[in-house]
Amino acid sequence: MRSTVRLQQIVSMENYREIIAEEEARLARILQDIQSTLTEEEEDKRRKNQELAELKQQKLEAVGWREKREIEERIRAFLNHWHMRRYNDPIALNQPYFGVLKLADDDLGSLSYCLGRRSFFGGNGKLLVLDWREAPVSRLYYEYEAGEFYDEKIQGRERSGTIAAKRQVEASGGELRSILENQVQLVRDSEGEWRTADEEGGAVSRKEEKADHRLPEISALISREQFQAITHPESSTVILQGGAGSGKTTVGLHRIAYLAYQDPERFRPNRILVVVFNRSLRHYISGVLPQLGMQSGVQVETYHSWAGKLLRSAGIQVSYSSRQPGARIAQFKKSPQMMTLVDAYLQMLLSRSRDWFLEELQRFRDPKVHEITTLSLVAYRPRVDGLRPG
Repeated sequence: MRSTVRLQQIVSMENYREIIAEEEARLARILQDIQSTLTEEEEDKRRKNQELAELKQQKLEAVGWREKREIEERIRAFLNHWHMRRYNDPIALNQPYFGVLKLADDDLGSLSYCLGRRSFFGGNGKLLVLDWREAPVSRLYYEYEAGEFYDEKIQGRERSGTIAAKRQVEASGGELRSILENQVQLVRDSEGEWRTADEEGGAVSRKEEKADHRLPEISALISREQFQAITHPESSTVILQGGAGSGKTTVGLHRIAYLAYQDPERFRPNRILVVVFNRSLRHYISGVLPQLGMQSGVQVETYHSWAGKLLRSAGIQVSYSSRQPGARIAQFKKSPQMMTLVDAYLQMLLSRSRDWFLEELQRFRDPKVHEITTLSLVAYRPRVDGLRPG
């Protein structure tokens, strides 16, 4: 009986040998190209250091201020160009990509894309790995399934065709560990043999994951609906609702990374605040954001810490207690009337702010400002009155 089962497993695996060989060759080729690029960049870095030192020496030896300024501008342009390509992310290098998308494009023929945490280019400028935040192409990976027809506008051009294949892959230390395609997962066991995940010994153990310091590649697990929420237009508020484990945190963190990638000047790390309700989640988020390509500077706070800082900055002393509120307090907080009271309080604050602002406008001494204020006050008041909470 056992020999029969083993024979069935061997026959089953033979159906996937071509996929395994294709993905192992792809990973080896991309890793080789990336390593060659890294070697070239190290040599380029050595040359650039020498050129930079020469420029700085020329600046010291320059006599006139015009010459010094010209050299300073050259140094600044030099540094800006130098920092454009530096593959120094060890996590991304350990697993350069997590997804493989193969297209049968109506105009361009067979195409393949590898999706990862960040883009990689070869020394000749050829794209090796595409950043998952490049929505026009990554949308095909997240929103379509293998065999589906697509019709999308990509880089200003109408593109149509069929999703030939869509695979999720996992690598570690330069070795392919797992392939998932069409609900079938192929895994390499501790002895280096490939099996399907439902076979005996086919699942990769947590001990193995811990041994090679593997982290779950959450970017590969995003669903179609989650991707749509992540890439929602940045000019609006997105409200995520769902039960525990539905992926709200995953979507929220990936949306932060997506917005910062699409508009880095507007969504700078030091302008982003993440507020959560417990320390363990704060610690988790602080560790995940760098993996998503976010630079240091994002403020991650628990609600109590963040609110406490705001209150103390306003001169209000607060203290927290771990005691559970009484039944009457809990009943009051959950009452539908609570929202009515909050709206009324906000309306009162708005009225006070409006009255103060209009009074301040009329206190200007400058005759022209006073004239403009007096003439526009009647027209301006309805606009202020139109500001209503909610």
